[in-house]
Amino acid sequence: MDNKGISRTLQKAGKLLELHEANPFKVRSYQNAAFSIDKISEKLAEKSEDELAVMDGIGKNLVR
Repeated sequence: MDNKGISRTLQKAGKLLELHEANPFKVRSYQNAAFSIDKISEKLAEKSEDELAVMDGIGKNLVR
């Protein structure tokens, strides 16, 4: 999956969480991650979980 696909998936997950009245901080973290991924030129699919966990806007909670 390319970065745009990952970003779209996170956006949809954030919208679903919002519809189900999940914790607003969790919803915002999905939205922020999708926004950050749109700005990244590196292919995220080729990164390890540890590399993704330390990237700004993504973090360990979204990776796992």
